[in-house]
Amino acid sequence: MGSLMSLFARMGFGTHPCVAREATVLIGDSATLAQAHDLLAGLQARFGRVASAGFDAPPTASSTQAMPYVPLPAHPVALRRALARLAPVRLILLGDIPHSETIATATRAPLFWVNVPRHVTKMPRAQALLSADPADVTHMADTELTGDPLLGITQLPKPAGIDGLCERFRAHRKNGRWIGYFAATGAGEEAIAYGAFFTLIRRKMGLLALAPRDGERYEPVYRDALKYHLPTNRHNRLSTSFVPIKSRVYYIEDPQTLTALYRCADFVVAGGSLSEMAGHTPDILTPLSLACPVIVGPVHHDPVVRAALAAGAIIGVDNDHALVEAAYQLISDETRSRRLSEQGRQWAQAQSGALERVLSRIQ
Repeated sequence: MGSLMSLFARMGFGTHPCVAREATVLIGDSATLAQAHDLLAGLQARFGRVASAGFDAPPTASSTQAMPYVPLPAHPVALRRALARLAPVRLILLGDIPHSETIATATRAPLFWVNVPRHVTKMPRAQALLSADPADVTHMADTELTGDPLLGITQLPKPAGIDGLCERFRAHRKNGRWIGYFAATGAGEEAIAYGAFFTLIRRKMGLLALAPRDGERYEPVYRDALKYHLPTNRHNRLSTSFVPIKSRVYYIEDPQTLTALYRCADFVVAGGSLSEMAGHTPDILTPLSLACPVIVGPVHHDPVVRAALAAGAIIGVDNDHALVEAAYQLISDETRSRRLSEQGRQWAQAQSGALERVLSRIQ
């Protein structure tokens, strides 16, 4: 009996609960649909009946389990039959979808493609091709830039500046020295920062800016770093207007300066991405919004970090050696650094308010 039911499913029978008929249907893989709770809620608020569908197991997120899910057969004939019986009022493809041409021709329902993948150059029947990445729009005809509605970015951070902060490094800039910023570091990450710094200054002299994320770690991290015997200035205790040229480390111990210093750095290494022990989400949006090149380590749990990596808006490294090489390329190649800065800024700006833009384009 089990094999017979499986055969029926592959042929497209019994694959659509009645509550999913004549609904707005969002098609995606289960991992993508599990992140689409806000999009599904927005579609439901606008259009009423909403269902999701896909070619793999149903999504596990509790917010999506409350809505009907339709497993789709992969065989073209069965897929056409299943979609015809489903009779959607509109179809929305989400991300990279197999059998997209079959889906497009299986029904006359209006078709929209959200987060359309780069390899799709055209889809004649689509009402709108909506891209998450500014770089894709330049080579994909009839594609609109909306940003990724799954990332939940409603607006970008707007960190306050500190008058004269970057001027403090005048002597270092005058001598052609770079400023590398390990920002919002957590447990296990400061040692990586110092190790990378020691390797980099053998190739080109610079200044390490270091800012632990949590206040209770300010003093212990500072005390532990004394073992490196590097001339260090603590921002809150600097008695002069300028950082002395002999300084090797600029140590930050307050949240406002942590974000303000992004404007002064040649590159930022996002704390929370270098070690699992850190245990917090890396902040890449603040430096990206300020057009600062961003490097992240091997910890990529955050969907925003993964999306930025996929778009080439930030640099990802898997080990300490790759971290040093990525940083060195940025401090030695100004053109590359500017290009990454601008690409990152444009990507971050495109994500702000993406959900509302996508919903406004789906009719």
